[in-house]
Amino acid sequence: MKDTTVDTKLLIANRLRTARKQSGYKSSREFALKYGIPESTYSQHETGKRKIRIATLLRYCEFLSISPGWIIVGEDHYKNSNLL
Repeated sequence: MKDTTVDTKLLIANRLRTARKQSGYKSSREFALKYGIPESTYSQHETGKRKIRIATLLRYCEFLSISPGWIIVGEDHYKNSNLL
């Protein structure tokens, strides 16, 4: 049986990376530095190597102007439609 937890974590990580790039941040380091997030923590969130707490995920959504629904389940799209 396939572990859907791993798949979900990777989907969220990929959406996070996509949102960061679409928001104009060329690297995870650039994004992390702007918002005072430890670089290694953010990088691990974006690669799916580390779990993201809901509160942290919601902060990322706010910083990137994306809806929590999109980052979690791929629905609701971006808050700012020109990022699609």
